[in-house]
Amino acid sequence: MTHAEEDRLVSGMGRPLRVLAITNMFPSESNKVFGIFVARQLRALSALDTDVRLVANRTARGGWRNPFKYAWLAFRAGIAALFGGYDVIVGHYLYPTAAITRTASKLARVPFVVVAHGTDVTSLATREDSAARSARESLNEADMVVAVSNSLATRIRKELGLSPKVDIEVVHMGVDTELFHPDDTARHRLGWAQSERVVLFVGNLVPVKGPDIALEVFAHMLAEDTADRLVIVGGDGMRGELEIRSQRADLAGRVTFTDQLGAPEVALHMAAADVLLMPSRAEGLGLSAVEALACGTPVVATRIGGIPEVVPESGCGELVVAEDPAEMAAAAARVLGKGKDTYSEACIMASQDQGIDTKAEEFLALLWRVVAR
Repeated sequence: MTHAEEDRLVSGMGRPLRVLAITNMFPSESNKVFGIFVARQLRALSALDTDVRLVANRTARGGWRNPFKYAWLAFRAGIAALFGGYDVIVGHYLYPTAAITRTASKLARVPFVVVAHGTDVTSLATREDSAARSARESLNEADMVVAVSNSLATRIRKELGLSPKVDIEVVHMGVDTELFHPDDTARHRLGWAQSERVVLFVGNLVPVKGPDIALEVFAHMLAEDTADRLVIVGGDGMRGELEIRSQRADLAGRVTFTDQLGAPEVALHMAAADVLLMPSRAEGLGLSAVEALACGTPVVATRIGGIPEVVPESGCGELVVAEDPAEMAAAAARVLGKGKDTYSEACIMASQDQGIDTKAEEFLALLWRVVAR
């Protein structure tokens, strides 16, 4: 069937698409950023006159709880699939949700789509337990796989052995420009001195995101007098270790740790900062970088994963090799030396096509294509 024929079929249905969304990560009152990108996309899809039903795990704690919480997720997904009357089922994150989504698809007798975000691909590529094997098998039965970057799509083909017969498309979650935008009052609202050169890190405080590298980068910059303060936005994880490191390196008075912040507070910090550091060791896309650009804030990031797809090296900051704090410090110093105003217009322009509404429309078009087959 050609795309034109699919479009005619879709337009002839005359009703909203009915979607069952299954995800093993979704925000809760106690953890407002857990799977927040999925929550934003589903809200955007609902605003496009799409009938979305959600089955989600909202518990971030893992360990011994995982088998129980995922069994409960699978049970609820199965019940919803049996009695919902859906057109398509969408599973976010490959491990373990791909297998749960496949089962729900069989129960509902409708096609299914799985969305890969990044760390889930790494988990699936390195695990050999029964849940991982089932998830990999499920990928090859999917009606479509959606990756958040071209880099991630390539990894899925190569590392997970995705069959050439399976359609893989690229659409990321999008940035909420109603939240992430320039704000001249941000520094005043946060109580930051206008004269301070502030470097920002935003992310989970886990090794793959490189918060330890951010500390090393800042230590280089402080020694060279090219920055005044590092603000680390994130909670739990490595925080205790990072605080000890900052004290040993005599950075304690120059490093500010926040607790885990909600999206409005993260946006405020991004708008107030002079530069965002993203020293990730791996990254599916790096949507935090797009959020910073939308705030008019330049980015210095590692040249890995999907980051080069959304952070232009010309006019929006700099990209450097991973695991090299000295090079990242030099790049950040160059950006700060030129001044944030030099970059802001280009940053905002680079983020204009990355809005959540635009990306939700692209994703919805893919779902209609699957349904129309």
